[in-house]
Amino acid sequence: MIKYQNLLAMIMHTVHEKEVIETKIVDTSAIESFTKSFVKDYYTWQNNKESIERREEKLSHYLTEELQALNTDTVRADIPTSSSVSDINIWSISQDNEDTYAVVYSVEQKVTEDKNSEWIRSTYRIMIHQDNTGNLVITQNPTLWSLPNKSDYKPKQPESNGTVDSDTIQEVTEFLETFFAFYPTATDKELAYYVQNNALPLIGKDYLFSELINPVFQRSGNQVYV
Repeated sequence: MIKYQNLLAMIMHTVHEKEVIETKIVDTSAIESFTKSFVKDYYTWQNNKESIERREEKLSHYLTEELQALNTDTVRADIPTSSSVSDINIWSISQDNEDTYAVVYSVEQKVTEDKNSEWIRSTYRIMIHQDNTGNLVITQNPTLWSLPNKSDYKPKQPESNGTVDSDTIQEVTEFLETFFAFYPTATDKELAYYVQNNALPLIGKDYLFSELINPVFQRSGNQVYV
């Protein structure tokens, strides 16, 4: 006889904690509009004292007091230049922290010095703070930035994957060649023989079918995709 004393059965439960990350959708339309208005005012002035003073007054509605002081005299009447903006593009608005956003934009401006004019297109980044009431202020001056370059990505071309046998390939090819030969002039009744649920519209044109070019055959269940 086997005697068990003080037998304690313990059921161990392993608790797997799951971290639920909620995606917060942020409406950046106000930031975009704010940035475009700033860019237009920042890069627009005439070569006279009144225009430059109006520019400084407008910039006070966008910049922190520290930045306003830094931007004093960046454009002066004794420097014979004028500038106008012809195009503004917002390339990205990314959240830097809870209440600060980095905005990348490009601006095309016409800079005139004396009688010579030059079109300049540049890209910059600014930092914008948004408070809990939605008000905005720029906390970092425009800094030269780079535009994204053309990607060298090449989409993978579909290939036949061996799921369709040669007899089926021949049968489907003959079906498609017959179909495309008469499809341009097919009537509703004729098209209904080949197509379900009006999946293809009538063409009603006297086109001439030439050939199928590099068809790719793949099977999924009972369906053959070409």
